[in-house]
Amino acid sequence: MKKDFGGFKGVLIIGLGLIGGSIAVSLKSSGYGGKIYGFDLSPERVKKAVELQAVDEGFTNLDDIPWENVDLVIIATPVKNFVKVAEEIKSYLKE
Repeated sequence: MKKDFGGFKGVLIIGLGLIGGSIAVSLKSSGYGGKIYGFDLSPERVKKAVELQAVDEGFTNLDDIPWENVDLVIIATPVKNFVKVAEEIKSYLKE
C-alpha cells in the first residue's frame, strides 16, 4: 500500500552512501508513494542505488534533477560538507 507521507511528491537524498542509501531503502520499504531521487558525486553509487531500486532516479549533476518535483531534501553527507551542500543547492529550492 502506497502512503502519502505529508503530501511530499518527491524526496531527494543527497549522498547515497551508507546513511543516504539506508534512508532511501527505508522510505521504499515503508510504502512511500512518491518519487525518490538520489544524488551523489560518485557515478558508481548512483548506478548501484538505481540497480538496487533504492531510488527511482539517480543523478551526478544537480542541473539534471527535476527540482520542480522535489518537496523534501535530505542531506546525507558528512557533517563537514553540510554548509557547502546547502549553498550549492539553495538556488534550486522552491520558495
